[in-house]
Order: sequence, then structure tokens, then C-alpha cells
Amino acid sequence: MMRRLLYIFALLIFAFELVAKDQLTLNDGGKVFGYLQGMEGGYVRLADAEQNWQSIRRFSPDTIRLFHFGDNDLVEATKQSLEQSDYYGALKFLTRLVEKREPYLGLLPKKEEAFFLKYIHALGETQQFGKALGQIKLWEIQIQNAEILQTLELCSLNYSWKSNDPSQAQLIAEELIENGYKSSLHPTPWMILASLELEKENYERALWLSLQPITFGASDEADDLATCYSIAILSAEGTRDETLKQSLQREMEARRLAWTRELPRTLNIGSHTIALEKIDPRPGTSKSLNLTQIYQTLGQP
Repeated sequence: MMRRLLYIFALLIFAFELVAKDQLTLNDGGKVFGYLQGMEGGYVRLADAEQNWQSIRRFSPDTIRLFHFGDNDLVEATKQSLEQSDYYGALKFLTRLVEKREPYLGLLPKKEEAFFLKYIHALGETQQFGKALGQIKLWEIQIQNAEILQTLELCSLNYSWKSNDPSQAQLIAEELIENGYKSSLHPTPWMILASLELEKENYERALWLSLQPITFGASDEADDLATCYSIAILSAEGTRDETLKQSLQREMEARRLAWTRELPRTLNIGSHTIALEKIDPRPGTSKSLNLTQIYQTLGQP
């Protein structure tokens, strides 16, 4: 009889743990199981499992050491989708993950805030730039981790550029640089500003900006470095500095960097005006120019 009671008790504990998904670890070491119900009046609400979910307990944020969300199944499904580059599939899971955590933004550790960054990345990979930019504006004032915030700023810069909003991209890039963001971290701010200067035929300014990541940039950012090299070479062409142009071409080849993917809109090199429609008229794509084709147009090697 006693063995049977112990067996039933063990089953009850197991069932309790299955149902009591969420957990709060308090500053005094205590743990409370239940289901998180969001925030109300500045307090965290939790349906207490020990009270058969009938009792809603309220906790001041300053009494909570750690949040634990009982959605490991969604976390694992997200991981698998991202590993397979299935961003549409990942978004289905990430949407639920961020909705669960959003009420507690500002209270979460980096591990939990990272889901918001993954969500933004998945939106970008599925070309939902407007939605991503909107979410960044909502979340950036609440997220605490400096590294995640800086990455969100780069996403905002990148998505503004890709959604054909160069004015906003310019503002973000200039703000990043003014706040001390270094080209050794990521070349994108300099790449975008250099592109805009090149379009305006401000060759010396474009050259200076594009050379910053080339000189100080991280070697693992090959794609963006290739863009910077291409801008620098075109700028050297614009300033008629043949020696620098050839030096950059040799260096680019030595670093095994391919000609860049694309630069947006129309470029003017000296007396040459290269219109987008004449170079890369691909329906269904954003306006862009391929620099390999530009070199062919200009008769460059």
C-alpha cells in the first residue's frame, strides 16, 4: 500500500512539473512555479501552480533574480529551423517566444533578450524590413544588453538601406560613428556613407570613408570589405589616382576578395553616368548595381 502511495505521489510530482512550466527564482533563493501572466501595475503576475492555478501572485521586479520560461520545445524548434536556414519556419516559433518574453523586457538576461535579436534577423532574412524596423524602435528603449543593442542598431542601418531609405541609413551610420563605433567591429556604417558620397561624386570623401574598414576592418567581413574596396577603387578612378587604384586592385586580389555584390541606385564616375536600368534590370529585386558590370562599362580590367 505504501509503495503504491509513493508511486502515485511521484506521478503527481511529475505531472506538476509538466504543468508548472514557468519559474521565478527570487533573491532569497526561493523558487515559484506557475504560469507567467504578464505585468500589471509594475508587478510580475504569475498563476501559482501550488494553488491549482487559481491564485495570481504578484512580485516586485526587484525581488526577482531570474526568469525561467518553460518553452524549451519552442527554443529547440527555433534552433533547428535556423540551422536549416528556414527563416519562415523559425519566425513561427520566434513569434511565440518573443510574445511570451516581451512584457518583461528590461528585466531579462542576455540569453533571453537574444530571442528578440533572432526575431529581427529572421524578419530581415524574409525581406520584412519595415516590420523589423518598427519592432527595433519599440524594443531598443527596453533592451538592456549593450552588445544586443549595438547589433540592433546595425540591423536598423542595414534594413533602412535595403528598404531604399538612404536618408535614414545615413543618419544611423553617422550616429554610430559619432558614438565611437569602430570600423574594426563592422564596416557597414562606413560602407554606406562612402556609397552615398560616391553617388554625389565626392570622390575624396568617399575614398577616405571606404579606406577606414580596409585599413582597420575585421578580416572576417569579406563581403562588406569587398564593397569598400570597390568604392575605394571607383573613388580613386574619380580622383584620377591611377597608382592608388592599381594598388587597391592588387591588394583586393591578394586578399582573395571578389568584386562586390551590389551598390544601390545610379553611380556617376567622371563623365560616365551608369543608370540602373541599363545594368541590372532584374524584376522583383531591389534597385541595385553590380560593380563588375560597372567596370566592364568603364572598360576597367
